[in-house]
Amino acid sequence: MVMFAMTLHVQPGSDLRRGNVFAAKVVSQRAAGKVLQHARLFRPVRKHLPQQPPNLSFLPASSKERLLLENLAQFYSYDFSEVLEMYLDEDGRFGDVDLTPYWVEEWKHPFLLRVDDQLAGFALISARSKISGKSGVFDMTEFFVLRRFRRHGVGRAAAFAAFDRFEGPWEVRQREDNPNATAFWRRAIDEYTRGDYKETRWVRPHWSEIVQTFSTGSGEGDLPQ
Repeated sequence: MVMFAMTLHVQPGSDLRRGNVFAAKVVSQRAAGKVLQHARLFRPVRKHLPQQPPNLSFLPASSKERLLLENLAQFYSYDFSEVLEMYLDEDGRFGDVDLTPYWVEEWKHPFLLRVDDQLAGFALISARSKISGKSGVFDMTEFFVLRRFRRHGVGRAAAFAAFDRFEGPWEVRQREDNPNATAFWRRAIDEYTRGDYKETRWVRPHWSEIVQTFSTGSGEGDLPQ
């Protein structure tokens, strides 16, 4: 911890405590008929620097990496089993996520996340609203960061990379029974947009979702209603 000290001249009765600054009277003397109090302030200086993930990459997954992405999705399903009633099949695996459309449909985009060339997660992004079906509205369909890389700014950096890559209106959805996901996305989107986003609730037949809507890039395009 680094400490800085300075000497102040204050009037008698002055309040020497301001916020986190603590002053202690160290010398008191009389000079020229006036009372001078010499106070020394000790204030710890702490630098709060945001942790930046080293060598992070957020790149499209090729068709050759489809099996790799399917394997990562098993960990995603495992995490989601805390929220949903998901059980292992008899072969010890969760049911596979159907990734076929991501290499067939031009408006679906699979991405792999790496940190220092180590696999760290994935994102599945659609250029079509899940809510309205409108084209040109980007939907964060699935997003996953391995536990090893969480709480180090990796998810935040990956989310920002996705928002930077696809400019226009966005919808980011979380199941209402997954408050941890909602807390993460609120923080990330609030920081990215500087608070310029809307939040709504989408009621589906069997569950409800929290939805953040905002626009990236030039800001062109209407926000989803």
